[in-house]
Amino acid sequence: GAPSAYNGHLASFTASYLGIYINCQKDDNISYNTIISSTLTGSAAVVRGIQKSYRTSTSSGTTTPTGTFTYSIRNNFIKLSTNLPNTSHVDGILTENPSSGSSSLYINNNTIEGMSIQYSASSNQMKGINNSSAVSILSISNNIIRGNTSTSTAGSFTAINQSGNVITSIDINNNQIGDSTTGGDAITYLYSPLGLSSILRGIYNSNTNGTLHVNIKSNNIQGFRQLGTSTTAPH
Repeated sequence: GAPSAYNGHLASFTASYLGIYINCQKDDNISYNTIISSTLTGSAAVVRGIQKSYRTSTSSGTTTPTGTFTYSIRNNFIKLSTNLPNTSHVDGILTENPSSGSSSLYINNNTIEGMSIQYSASSNQMKGINNSSAVSILSISNNIIRGNTSTSTAGSFTAINQSGNVITSIDINNNQIGDSTTGGDAITYLYSPLGLSSILRGIYNSNTNGTLHVNIKSNNIQGFRQLGTSTTAPH
C-alpha cells in the first residue's frame, strides 16, 4: 500500500495493456498508486488501470480461493488514454472471476479521471469501476469518476458496473460521478451522431440474488454530454 506512480506505457500482455495486475492472491491491498498512460496505439486490446483476477495458468480458466479474507483497492488515481481500434475495452478498475463466498471486496476512495477513447470508428466500451467477482460483501463507495471523453461512434459508458453474484450485501454509496467544474462531466462524447446501440449508465447493478441487501444511496451523477446533435437516442 505504499504510494507509487507509473507514467507512460502500461505493461503489455497478449491483447491487454494493464497498469497493475493481481492474480490468485488473497488479503491483497492495492492502494495509493498513480497510473497514467500515454495514448496507446496498435491492434485491438483491452486496457485496464487495475485488474484483480483469479485465472489459471492457461489464462482462460478460473480458480476459486478458499477461506475468509479481504481485498482492498483504495485511494488510487487512474487516467488511461487509448487510440486502439474496435473491440477494445477500457476499465479503470476491473475485479473479476469467482471469489470465496466468505470474502469481502472494498473499492473505495479511488479517482478515475480523464480517461479517453480517441479511435472514432469503433464501439469501444468504457467502464470506470467494473466488478464481476462473487464475493460475500462488496463496497464501491466514495469514488470520483469524472472528466472522461470518447470519440467512439457506437461506444458505451458505465461509471460503475456491478455484475458479480454477491451473496450478502452491496453498498454503492457517496460516489461522485461527474461534477459541475469545468471539464468535470462524467463522460463527453466528441462525435455526432452517437449510435442507437450506445448505452450510457451512471450505476448499473445486475445482481439477481433475491436475498441480497443492497444500498445504493447518496451518489452524485451528472454530466453525460454529447457535442453536436444526434439523430438517434442512446439508452
